[in-house]
Amino acid sequence: MFINVGKEYGENLCTMEKGRELYEVLKSCFEKEDQITLDFSDTKLITSHFFNASISCLIKDYDIKTIQKKLDVMNIPDYAKQLLNISIGNAIEFYKKNKN
Repeated sequence: MFINVGKEYGENLCTMEKGRELYEVLKSCFEKEDQITLDFSDTKLITSHFFNASISCLIKDYDIKTIQKKLDVMNIPDYAKQLLNISIGNAIEFYKKNKN
């Protein structure tokens, strides 16, 4: 499945609500699809709130290797890639602590 994130959720991805919308789609796709591509080419602003509520939430449902295998992120600005990596790292720590 291919998702143009900017066209589907707006060019400014600043809210947890928009992130939750994407998370619900991703979770459904993970159960059905082998590969999901997120294209960020039509976005102007992406915040950690969006990532915390979308991609990083997948950590509670799937291990990181499964996410890396199934999810391809393209055309993401460098600053947003850094935010995404921080968000995922924080989610890994958070869910690891809460599983124990």
